Amino acid sequence: MQIESRAPLGSSPKVLMARSSRIKKQKPLSNASDVANQGRSDREVDRAPNANAANAATTEQQADNLFDSIDANLAGAQSPEPPQMSNSLLQSLCMINTMLTQLNDKQQEFHRQQSEWAQLQGDLEPREEELRELERELFERSEALDADAQRIAEAEQQLQQRQAKTSQQRRLIAQQLRAQRAEVALARRAGDMDLDAVREEFDAELERRLADQASQHEQQLEEKLAEARAHEAQQQEQKLAELRSRLEAEHEQALTDLRSQHQAEHEQALTDLQSQHQAEQEQSLADLRSQHAAEQEQALADLQSQRDQHQSLADERSQWDAEREQAVAEVRAQLDEDLKRALAHVEAERDACRRLEAELELTRQKLQAIEAERETTGDSGEANATLQAAVDGLRKRRDEAEDEIEELRSQNRELAAKLAASQVDGAGTDGQVSLESMSWEQRKLHMLQRLNAEDDELNDSELAQQRLKIEEVIDKTDRELSKRDAEIAELRCLLEQQSMAAGDMAIGGAAVLQMLDQDELIQEERAKLQRIQAEWEEKLRQAEIDVSLERAKLARERIDIEQRLAEMREATKAEGKPESKGRKWLAQLGLTDGE
Repeated sequence: MQIESRAPLGSSPKVLMARSSRIKKQKPLSNASDVANQGRSDREVDRAPNANAANAATTEQQADNLFDSIDANLAGAQSPEPPQMSNSLLQSLCMINTMLTQLNDKQQEFHRQQSEWAQLQGDLEPREEELRELERELFERSEALDADAQRIAEAEQQLQQRQAKTSQQRRLIAQQLRAQRAEVALARRAGDMDLDAVREEFDAELERRLADQASQHEQQLEEKLAEARAHEAQQQEQKLAELRSRLEAEHEQALTDLRSQHQAEHEQALTDLQSQHQAEQEQSLADLRSQHAAEQEQALADLQSQRDQHQSLADERSQWDAEREQAVAEVRAQLDEDLKRALAHVEAERDACRRLEAELELTRQKLQAIEAERETTGDSGEANATLQAAVDGLRKRRDEAEDEIEELRSQNRELAAKLAASQVDGAGTDGQVSLESMSWEQRKLHMLQRLNAEDDELNDSELAQQRLKIEEVIDKTDRELSKRDAEIAELRCLLEQQSMAAGDMAIGGAAVLQMLDQDELIQEERAKLQRIQAEWEEKLRQAEIDVSLERAKLARERIDIEQRLAEMREATKAEGKPESKGRKWLAQLGLTDGE
């Protein structure tokens, strides 16, 4: 450090040298370090004397260097030099004089502090042993505190293990409760999650508070220790003992209080949470049970009403099926009786036809014999008249036989139609199964092919009778379908009225409808109704196809009949017969010229 000060102008180099020699004689600095080094057993107590000794040694070294430079400058000053050098030397000597003055003051201050330090050190020596004893006691107590801290850590670990076991047991209990009470699983899970979250938050808060308090205590200890070290040795010794004892007591008391408080708060929180959670669970369980019981009763009442409705519908449907089966059985029995009577009548008519054919053949033979005899005997008026009368009688009988044959054919057609109708009921299922897998165009093509095949196999009378029977079946089917459609429309109207009437008062209707939709009985009944509706629609489409096919058949039959009638008329005109028989035959067939 450079301190600028002006020396007195009257000072000479001799005066400065004398002053420097006097200052050198006053240097007992070598003994300062020896005095300061005595009794330094404690490092924390001897830190300030060591710093003073180091500063004194540094100052002594600087003073020696200055004295050497001054001696050199003074030796050079005695030799004759130019005036410029002496002026600079004088200035430097003035500065050195000032520094020497300051150094002397510092040295005096140092001697004073050294004497005070020696006195303080003398006072400190008898207390160093006490401090060592206190340090040993503090070390032992710190070890005890470490052991206590370890025990506390073990206790906390055991507490955590118990908490883990408790949480595991709670989870097991929660799982069992969820298995037994599936309705309250969401509430139970939410409660467990809240309990775990609160427990974790509480543990984290306690740990944070413990860490904050420990850090605060440590920080306070460090601050107080720093303050104690900054004080004087005597006050530092006394305060150190007091602080250590007080801090140990406070630390132990704080740890004890924190542990007891933590344990009490933890137990209280666990007890409160368990009681609160148990109460909430019981309350929620009771509410859910009551609500579930009410919903079940309402759903059961609705299901009972729906079952009653479906049972009534099933009874009506079974009654309809019984009536239909009874009607079918009656029709089949009537058809069987008619068929038997018709077959007997056909057999009788066939016998009559065979007799007529035999008589006709006999008459033809007689006619041939008469013609042969006439050719041999010659023509005569009486023979011709007799022959003409016989021929007219034979023609009349032939016409009657033809009329009877046509009547028999018509009866045969009726019987064939009845037989085909009775066979349609038995074979309807197979045809339906085979046609259900076809499309509309494929069905039409199949029906046309079947008609073409039947045209080759069946005669005209059988087709006409089958057409009549199919028309009757179609009419009956249409009546039944219209009846069922009317009943379905009425049921739909009733359902719409019920839904409109209960629309304002329904609460939770969507849930009830969902429960009804999930009911197996209702699903089965709906599936049956849909299946019945599909069957009737299929029957209606099949009936339309049959009607169209029968109309085509009827048109073809009418064309054939008209052709045959034209041929018969031409044959009758050629033979000279009137047309009354033909018209009667058309009337018997149910056909007229207008048709």
